[in-house]
Amino acid sequence: MNIPLKPVEVIVSCTKKDIRRPLYLRIALNDENLKTINVDKVLTKGNERIKNNNGISYRCNSLIEGSVLFYELKFELSSSRWKLWRM
Repeated sequence: MNIPLKPVEVIVSCTKKDIRRPLYLRIALNDENLKTINVDKVLTKGNERIKNNNGISYRCNSLIEGSVLFYELKFELSSSRWKLWRM
């Protein structure tokens, strides 16, 4: 599945030190259908700076319909928005 950078809804857990860990994401497959995906594992987490926009990148994997899929979630600090990247 090749999805371009796309806004998604993400449920996260946060610690007292404001460390975010994505738990679930919800993506609109088309106009009406929403799919909720459990984030099984966060493989890596890193800070990013692209065009003066700071963010955090999470490389994750999930078991979807019997297959393990790898993808990247990006959190933009300036807008507090999550985006799905490279699924």
